[in-house]
Amino acid sequence: MRILHVTQRYLPAIGGAELYLAGVSTRLAADGHAVTVVTTDAQDFELFWNPRARRISEPEALIDGVRVLRFPVRHLPAPQLSYPAMRRLLWLLAKMPWPPAAWLQQLARFTPGRPNSSPGWRKRLNRST
Repeated sequence: MRILHVTQRYLPAIGGAELYLAGVSTRLAADGHAVTVVTTDAQDFELFWNPRARRISEPEALIDGVRVLRFPVRHLPAPQLSYPAMRRLLWLLAKMPWPPAAWLQQLARFTPGRPNSSPGWRKRLNRST
């Protein structure tokens, strides 16, 4: 079976979710499944709001039988100001009794970029290793 996992970070980034998903992915790969993980290039979780934080340089890797595709985290201009402002605005909208879903969807596009917002990620996913 072909299995796709999508997550914010993956090994060698270390954290609870990263270690858990690595355990599940590695076990599935050892059982003969074709496992692909699509993730960001964030080494440090801080990269999601600080563009100077550490990144993982390899865009593609094979880790314990698991194919890992990494896509760069993208930021708005002046992320030191724009990221906190965007978070605050989304928080305020979410506090509304009936938040306008269309607004939330539009604003969420401006949060740090993730794999499905990267051009051509589906083509890269479908290429054989």
